[in-house]
Formats: sequence, structure tokens, C-alpha cells
Amino acid sequence: MKKKFTLLLLAVFAMSLQTFASVVISMSDESATYTSAELSDIKSGKVIWDKATKTLTMDNVAIEINAHGEAFKINGVGNMTLLLKGANSITSNDYVAFYHQVDGGVMITSDDGKGSLTCRGDNGIYVTFETSTLIIANCTVTAEGTNGGGINGDGWNHNNFARLIVDKANVTAKGTPGSGSYGSINWVNDISLIDCSYV
Repeated sequence: MKKKFTLLLLAVFAMSLQTFASVVISMSDESATYTSAELSDIKSGKVIWDKATKTLTMDNVAIEINAHGEAFKINGVGNMTLLLKGANSITSNDYVAFYHQVDGGVMITSDDGKGSLTCRGDNGIYVTFETSTLIIANCTVTAEGTNGGGINGDGWNHNNFARLIVDKANVTAKGTPGSGSYGSINWVNDISLIDCSYV
């Protein structure tokens, strides 16, 4: 009986460590539009995926997840664009806000320079692949880690991502003091600034 009880506790513990993502976009997915009608963790606005141009548009989107998991996750191989229209936000109250799992480049940008994205979670923006590039151009991005880093690579496995490029953009990254190996911007091999500077 004692052995069965122990196994049951281990099973419950393992289940509690599992994570899920509320909004997942894969580059191989067919073109689609998502609103709160399709995904309840989209509180407002719409997410539009165009497979032909590999462009993901966030149009005044608010995504929030309260369970343990990534609020927003993109994955695939190649290069894609995340186009911001208006003010957008991604919030995970118990893990990563924006999980960048693209083996290639992701450019966050806006057409008019007024688009914005705020990512808030244990980690704000988390980049997994060593070959990944994150480009932030002509927009405003705020990434806040409430229990970790603002913008960081895969510190869990001690892997840097390849490059962060900030091009004519306003970027604020904030990590949590005392959160170990995570800082405001961390686990990245190279940072390039174009027409902007550190503050």
C-alpha cells in the first residue's frame, strides 16, 4: 500500500510540472484567423497567420493565461515576421509569456512605427534555439520577467541564442533581481543596435 501511495504522489507531481501553451502558431499551419471565439485565452483583438508570406499579425491583441504554461508560442524552421498593429500584450501568470521556438529568425515590427508589444511572465521573451535570431524593428517592445529574464535564451539548458538585433526600435527589458542566471537580456551571443542605443 505504501508503494502505491508513493507512485501516486509521483504521478501527481509529474502532472503538475507539465506545461501547455494557450496560443500556438506553427509555421507549417494553414493560414487562419484566431479570436476569443476560437481560443479563450485571447481576451481581445485577433491573431492572423498568413502561411504564404510567413507573416503573423497581432491586431490589438491581449493574450493572458493563468495556468502553468506559455501564453504564446511560435515554432518552426525558417524566418517569419510578427507584425504589430496597435497595442498588444501577452501575459503568463505562471511561466513564459512569448516562447520563441523558431529555428531561424523572427522579426517583430510594425508598418507605421506605432505598433507595440508587451510580454510579461516568469520570463518575458524566451528564445530556445542556438541558431535563432530575434529582430525588433520600427516598433516598441517591453519584455518583463517577473521571476526570470526579460529577453533571454535557453538558460535552463545553458544555450545562448545567436543574435538580438534592435533596429530603430524602443526596447525595454527587465529581469528580476536575484533570479540566478537570468537578467534583463541574457543568454545571447551577439547584440546589434541600429539607429538606437542602450539606456
